[in-house]
Amino acid sequence: MAIHDLVSVVIPCYNSEETIVACIESVRNQTYKTVEILIIDDGSTDHSSERITTYMKEHGHPANLKLLSQQNAGPSAARNKGVNIASGDWIAFLDADDYWMPEKLHIQMKCLEEHPDVALVGVQSNSYTIANSDHFSLLTFKQMLFKNHFKTSGVVLRKSVALETPFDEKMKYSEDYRAWLIIAAKYKVGIVNMALCGSISNKRVFGASGLSANLSAMQRGEISNYQHLYDRKYIGTGTYVASIGYSYLRYVRRIIITFAN
Repeated sequence: MAIHDLVSVVIPCYNSEETIVACIESVRNQTYKTVEILIIDDGSTDHSSERITTYMKEHGHPANLKLLSQQNAGPSAARNKGVNIASGDWIAFLDADDYWMPEKLHIQMKCLEEHPDVALVGVQSNSYTIANSDHFSLLTFKQMLFKNHFKTSGVVLRKSVALETPFDEKMKYSEDYRAWLIIAAKYKVGIVNMALCGSISNKRVFGASGLSANLSAMQRGEISNYQHLYDRKYIGTGTYVASIGYSYLRYVRRIIITFAN
């Protein structure tokens, strides 16, 4: 039963000395206690590693908290490394500048217990608008095509599915969305309609840095995802064209929102 299963929390960390302790604390303060925490230091050049090591020492070197290091290769490589060494049957991702509400994992694991055919469950973020009043909603592949409903820091998924669908380490933008799309094409996925995670540093959902350049790169990544799905026959020509068209409409909206704030 999922409610008793070990969850491996994978935290990629790059130059996050200001937020990493609060991030770790949000996991250790979960009401769901059957966790291991795997922090992958992605070649940080600040004092992230020292902050983590000091925290571990101050708390008696918790057996379920591990720090691993790699040369800088990006968050996708760090997440993939964490998945490969994880001991749990379930993987939860958390960025080093994000946090979880205390009941986040318990609610998700309870949903997975109640819906054993679901492979991935996300949660809402405090930066997203919750439009659905239902506690838990299944999401179709078509719904995922026209909107990425999953914030990576809110996702819990089966380890077997994560191993089957690793993040593309060559992509810098929208690589997480590609993984969720492929998973949604093969398995049932759902979302808890509660704001259970958020940003410690109050980063914006998009346009947080680089403004239009950042948005343009995100757009190219999104289009490449649809091309990837089309080339592998997950979607047909009509859906491919519709997805790209709708993606460009979202791109224009993001530009307007970014420069209006």
